Amino acid sequence: MIPRHLLNWLIVPLCTLALFNGCRAGIDGPAPYSPAKPGPVRSANGDAASLYYFVAAQMKVKAGDLAEARWYFEQAIVQDPGAILPRLELAGLYMAQQQSDKALVQIQQILADHPDHIDALIMAGRIYQQGKLLSAAKDAYEKVVGSG
Repeated sequence: MIPRHLLNWLIVPLCTLALFNGCRAGIDGPAPYSPAKPGPVRSANGDAASLYYFVAAQMKVKAGDLAEARWYFEQAIVQDPGAILPRLELAGLYMAQQQSDKALVQIQQILADHPDHIDALIMAGRIYQQGKLLSAAKDAYEKVVGSG
């Protein structure tokens, strides 16, 4: 097992690199994958395994191995079901692969616990808009505007 001080020394720079790469896409076309905004990766239980899987997933995304990245995001969620960022990233990955139904499942799980989560509401609005569910998209976007 890697000593904790070495693990922390490795994870912080890797997380920083992984989280600050990418750009936001336009709303109208299929959403290319872009990482969510940086935020807490772990919930209160501080599960280091979740963080490991999350960082590994980010590295796989950067390498272009999206299938492997998806598996790592799923493992991060298994290790820490309360973590929001791995779900957002997985949803973004599903959207990039034209799997809006799977993306919506992840977003709805976030919104069930955090109904005012801005990034999740924006992503839900995008999914609904692309699916021509304009009333649901409008509701999601109104929640975003109303929360500011």
